[in-house]
Amino acid sequence: MKTLEELMALRDAAKANMTTRDDSSEVIRIVVGMATCGIAAGARPVLSQFVEEINNADLSDKVTV
Repeated sequence: MKTLEELMALRDAAKANMTTRDDSSEVIRIVVGMATCGIAAGARPVLSQFVEEINNADLSDKVTV
């Protein structure tokens, strides 16, 4: 990455992939505690599984994680 435009394009691509994490008041919101204690207790695989199942069921427009 050598230019600001490349960085901005990378940011836009990452934002497009994060639609499941977008916050909206009209959808179901699932919160997974991802502080160090939550990660130590196994929150990372739980978060990944939620995102995967929501995408598999094509619910990304109705549910945010």
